[in-house]
Amino acid sequence: MISTPEFLVRNLLLGIKEGDEAAFEVFYRMERNNLVHFVASYVKDTQTAEDIAQETLLKVWESRGALDPGRNLRAFTFTIARNRTLDYLRTYRPHASLAECEALCDPALDGLIETLDLERLVKKTFLALPPKVRDTFLSSRRKGMRNRDIALEEGITEKAVEHRIGTALKAFRKVFR
Repeated sequence: MISTPEFLVRNLLLGIKEGDEAAFEVFYRMERNNLVHFVASYVKDTQTAEDIAQETLLKVWESRGALDPGRNLRAFTFTIARNRTLDYLRTYRPHASLAECEALCDPALDGLIETLDLERLVKKTFLALPPKVRDTFLSSRRKGMRNRDIALEEGITEKAVEHRIGTALKAFRKVFR
């Protein structure tokens, strides 16, 4: 099962792709302030940031037919916002510091945007694991429990714990190769 926020955004993407204005309205309300804040941190002007956020969301709507249901809508939107912000800085603030432009071109920002997709992929892979494998893997990795303790807690052998953890790791390796 997919978590509620991811499920919601995925359904919104599908609705937007089909031209559903109500779905776009929900996405618009969810992301507008995030976009304004993101852009304002670079342009240092709230009105300009609001304009760029509006243009970004308009571009998402105009590009709706090309949206890929397998991609992250938020990452797509923030990539557009970043590019529009760079265009603004180059065009209307040619005196903008090199640092401002470099910050938007920084591979780390690309990484943050790509992280939105990566988080989705990790979550999707994790949720596709059988429930017992998922529980064992969580106990091992998130709770930091030893295999012996997991075996006692779950009423299985240590070998079964090792097998379940191995199954989870194989699933992740397969996806991230």
